[in-house]
Amino acid sequence: SSSSSSSSGLLLGEAKNLKPKTNSSIFVDSDDEVASDNEDEFGPEPQGYVLPEESEAADQAKKAPKYLRDCIKGLQSNKDADAYEAALRVAAVLVQQRPDDLDDLAEEMALTLLRAQNHFSTPGFAQLRSSALVALACACPVFMAACLTREFYDSNYSIIHRLDMLHTMGVAARQLSHTAAAVPPPPPASAASSLTGPAGSQPLSLSIAGQISPHRRHQLQQMEVAAVGQQGVGKTRRFVHGPTRAAAAALPNDFAPVAGLFFFPLLSRYDARCNTFDMLGRDGMVLAQLVRTLATMLDSVGPLHAVAQPMAVALLDFVTAVRFHPDIDVRRSCCFALAILGRVASPSLLMQNAPALFDEAARWLQAAVTEDPDPACRELAMAAAVGFANSGRA
Repeated sequence: SSSSSSSSGLLLGEAKNLKPKTNSSIFVDSDDEVASDNEDEFGPEPQGYVLPEESEAADQAKKAPKYLRDCIKGLQSNKDADAYEAALRVAAVLVQQRPDDLDDLAEEMALTLLRAQNHFSTPGFAQLRSSALVALACACPVFMAACLTREFYDSNYSIIHRLDMLHTMGVAARQLSHTAAAVPPPPPASAASSLTGPAGSQPLSLSIAGQISPHRRHQLQQMEVAAVGQQGVGKTRRFVHGPTRAAAAALPNDFAPVAGLFFFPLLSRYDARCNTFDMLGRDGMVLAQLVRTLATMLDSVGPLHAVAQPMAVALLDFVTAVRFHPDIDVRRSCCFALAILGRVASPSLLMQNAPALFDEAARWLQAAVTEDPDPACRELAMAAAVGFANSGRA
């Protein structure tokens, strides 16, 4: 019995020793080991993911030049595509800020933009370049008038570049005059694959070969006919009952004082010919856009400024000289220009200053209504002739 009691006492002692220890240090060590195991298994805590587009935009923002001279340097870069695109995207904004050195750098920037090529396949190249040129023409109209009219007839430019110059002058005329475009100005042909946008804001579809696509041709016909038909809107009497909206405050026409600097030099050499340029021959599309641009300038000046009458007589002389061009687009542009003349020019002054030209243009319109083989041209001629008749000029 004594032996059995002693053995039971030993068993109870061992059982007491087997109870788990409640020391807090043991549990702390255990937590550290679990956390260490989790870190080894899942790695460090993941950081925020940056989208490639956001990263690219951030890089472009860092490379965007803040000064006009740096922008020109980026536009002249032939090796760094990112620097070139960043400079092209901020060029218009920098010009619109009118920095102090704009007058000194305007010529270098204008020539750089005019001669720019899309070597890096920059997205939106045509629109960005066009916006920068228009901004420069609006900021420095006197200088850009001399530059654009001189470079337009230079033999070192392609047809695409000449169309871009006409587009720049047409859009700048509308913006400086603060008027809504009656018809979209000539589109830059370098936007061969772009889609049609709002009037005068987006490049329109032209093929590099120099022929307007059938779809674009139909759109131009519809817009020209609609623009010509708008000349009778102001003569329509409307009877309104109740309060009417207050008229918007008129903005000053900033284009009229410089219109002659664009218009007459651009018109003076239309018959010039060289190995790369012949508007009276193979380059009829450029001639058609030239007629539209000149008519847009006259319409932007309006009938109230003294320069409008000399411009109208010169445009009438020009139209009568090219009206029999074999290119259909040239004849359509002549009809559009005559419609603008019927709306802007003073009938008495036209008859007094150019009676023979006026009668010749009126007879051509009447003949075009019935004899021109192009249906769109016949429709445009009819609208222009009606405008003349309503004003007592035909």
